[in-house]
Amino acid sequence: MHIRTKLTTPLLTMFLFSGHTALAHNKVVVVPMAGDDVIVEVPAELTPTTPIANVNTNQNDYTISALTVIDKITGLEWQRQDDDVTRNWDDAWNYCAGLDLDNHQDWRLPAIKELQSIFDYGQVTPPAIDQVAFPNTDSTFYWSATTFSNSVSSAWLIFFGVNSLNIFDAGKGNDNLFVRCVR
Repeated sequence: MHIRTKLTTPLLTMFLFSGHTALAHNKVVVVPMAGDDVIVEVPAELTPTTPIANVNTNQNDYTISALTVIDKITGLEWQRQDDDVTRNWDDAWNYCAGLDLDNHQDWRLPAIKELQSIFDYGQVTPPAIDQVAFPNTDSTFYWSATTFSNSVSSAWLIFFGVNSLNIFDAGKGNDNLFVRCVR
């Protein structure tokens, strides 16, 4: 299925190209700008709300050590196991900022897109994360550093309990959410 559209805003441009969509010809990538007419190819089996599975998620995508996991695709280094303590957003932020893990002190709370990058769409049983790379992950909500745009008192979080991506927002004072730090 093809959709012909005119890019009218940078937001629409980001939406259309967030899945790394671009026009390529002879190894030259052309990224349309706002106002350009573009044709977006959508596979017939997908609907506009169908999540696109990360079909390559497996241990080959990670370098796993006892305390950390390096994502070979994004280059991010993750805390391998969370400490199984729930926190509010401020405490989660401070926990990551103060974390001294594997001789590194530059840990931080992940942005929502970073946290989404370790979500495993192919996982049949919860939690929806690579369970070899990230053992003992709770099948529940994890904080992100990304503040909800409609309210500075809320932040985005990801639910790892099912194999379809669920992103929610919650009040930053909510003290029963987990955290996994990144650097």
